[in-house]
Amino acid sequence: MPLLKCAGGRGWKYGPNGKCYTGKDAKKKAMAQGMAIGGGHLEKAETEAVDIPISITKNDPERQFVFGWANVAMNDGQLVVDSHNDTIELTELENAAYEFALHFNDAAVGEMHEGGALGKLIESFVVTPEKLEKMGLAKDALPLGWWIGLHVEDTEVFEKVKNGEYLALSIQGMAQRVKE
Repeated sequence: MPLLKCAGGRGWKYGPNGKCYTGKDAKKKAMAQGMAIGGGHLEKAETEAVDIPISITKNDPERQFVFGWANVAMNDGQLVVDSHNDTIELTELENAAYEFALHFNDAAVGEMHEGGALGKLIESFVVTPEKLEKMGLAKDALPLGWWIGLHVEDTEVFEKVKNGEYLALSIQGMAQRVKE
């Protein structure tokens, strides 16, 4: 069992069923629990590269912009299973979206997972129940997920979007896969 963030990202626990510790020493307490369970050793979580396909929902050819859902965690109250047969908690998706916007904005767009950055993140919005409520929208007005916009700076790559050769984009990253 690996060390995990608790639902809501407000604490740490050891394994999916572990006690959630919060506060200043939360991570240390969860690690101590794991060490006790593991006889002095912590099990490492399986980490692997993932890509999240983004169906292009809208594009603006004059400005070379594309928009779409980077990931949908829930739709119509149901957990969404992605093309890798994975699910992601909305709070984890929200944390990942903010980290991506903060640290990887200039590396947002590559071509077929190869080469350097060819574009940038220009829009990022994570739809949560709280945000829908604050905007005065119904709780099922939109899927709960991460909507993005990208500026594809490379003209040749954007031409492939325009002519339909590229129907989707992909956010690349590292994820911790936890079996439930």
